[in-house]
Amino acid sequence: MGDYKTINIFAKPASYVRRGGLPYRHLFRGSSVIRGEQIASYLGAKMNPTNGHDGDLCIYVKPTTLDHIKDGSWVDILDGDHIIGLLNDRPRVNAILNGMTSYNLFHPVLKNKLAVIPLHHCNFDGEMRNRMVVDTVGFIGSEKGFGYLLEEMKQVVGSVGLNFVYNCDFKTREDVVDFYKKIDIQVVWSHRRFRQQSRGPMKFINAASFGIPTVGYPQECCKEIEGDYIKAGTIAELMLELDKLKDPYYYGAWSRKAATMAEQYHISKIAELYRQL
Repeated sequence: MGDYKTINIFAKPASYVRRGGLPYRHLFRGSSVIRGEQIASYLGAKMNPTNGHDGDLCIYVKPTTLDHIKDGSWVDILDGDHIIGLLNDRPRVNAILNGMTSYNLFHPVLKNKLAVIPLHHCNFDGEMRNRMVVDTVGFIGSEKGFGYLLEEMKQVVGSVGLNFVYNCDFKTREDVVDFYKKIDIQVVWSHRRFRQQSRGPMKFINAASFGIPTVGYPQECCKEIEGDYIKAGTIAELMLELDKLKDPYYYGAWSRKAATMAEQYHISKIAELYRQL
């Protein structure tokens, strides 16, 4: 960490809200939990200190303004594309990007010092799927971001003889882990307005860490895991790929491939990238 004394991470508190007329609540600012609380806890860093951090390395997770951020500090952009315009006016504020997709997108337009730190997956304990049958397809996250009515997806999945479950009402990392332990295949779709954004492929990597293959819409951020998930650009392709995964040999090959990919995203390896700052 050079001459810094310690690491401080600043992030607005996450909240658990109901929005958009949906019947369930949703974790808002999950980035504050994942890139804030979880990383701070693992590193033994200070979380939102109010004083005594002069001379420390300070990281701000997806802030809404840079007015309170000193030169030399780091801003973790994540999917906060609005921050790019702010950084153009503050070239001495450093920026953390969540993957090479973001780096390739923003490096040409930013003069700031940049570091790439991917998102870590939720499976800290390395638990692996141990179900003997392949019969349950799942999705965890926001229906708004999914871009397809979840109850209608249940019918699509059912048409190939599989069950579909979803969870939009999670609060903690443990909730996410428990969900993945109940499914065999993950489906990730995408609303058209999110397909080209710089979001990281976190859901794909979370599932992969349990040896669960994902059939997903090929979003821009998925270039970083090219070949490690199953592409489906249409609902017809999705149905075809889900049906193929019922074959145990085909499923096993994708499961092993996914698990190998996810190893590099364990929090222990991501934490080292923070220490290198």
